[in-house]
Amino acid sequence: MSTQEREKSAKKREAWGRLRKLPSGRWQARYPGPDGEMHTARTDDDKPLTFMTKTDARTWLAGVHTKIARELWEPPAVLAARLRAEAEADEARSIGFAEYSERWIEMIRTRPGRSGKRRAAGTVRSYQSKVTGYLVPEFGDTPIRDIDVTRINEMTDRLDKIPSPLNPKSKFNCITQPVLIVLMMILRQAARDSIISAAPNISIPKQTSVRHDADHDPDEDVAGLSDKRWIWSGGH
Repeated sequence: MSTQEREKSAKKREAWGRLRKLPSGRWQARYPGPDGEMHTARTDDDKPLTFMTKTDARTWLAGVHTKIARELWEPPAVLAARLRAEAEADEARSIGFAEYSERWIEMIRTRPGRSGKRRAAGTVRSYQSKVTGYLVPEFGDTPIRDIDVTRINEMTDRLDKIPSPLNPKSKFNCITQPVLIVLMMILRQAARDSIISAAPNISIPKQTSVRHDADHDPDEDVAGLSDKRWIWSGGH
């Protein structure tokens, strides 16, 4: 290809967008967006973007042109905001049980119930004893999204082997059911917070109910059902 042909080809490639050499020696690219505005090259996190060579700048412009043609282009600020939101959501979904359960305890300690009153201190202590005494040692930093039926059943088997402190010969030890109820309250809240799609479906033995205050809303948990065993539906 002759020099004239190469120059003609280069001009054709640069017919869309603008390239400018900066005093630093790097290259800047600008282009007209579908929104009618001229945009200067920016990174995905909406920071100024320049290029080492003119060829690099041309390649980047070609990529933007393709996105526009395919209707995949987003204004830099909009793209950056979307990516930040997605990253934050992914980080939230990766939160470990210990951290999330601590937030949950603080929430039930400070957030009023449906009646507008805060839960009694004894109720909060009862919930927290299940969290710190059994659930955190069991799950630790396991991501909430990884706590499934299998993991819960494994914990249940271990809890069932603990003798009742009052009656070692009793079929129920008054530990498994209260701990599972608190776990499901936490997982149900995690579903409300969009950390998981829904709480797992698990079967819980009917034993003595977890301590609640007089203002307790039964819809918040699963205590008080009359069946010997019942299924947590996982709805939210």
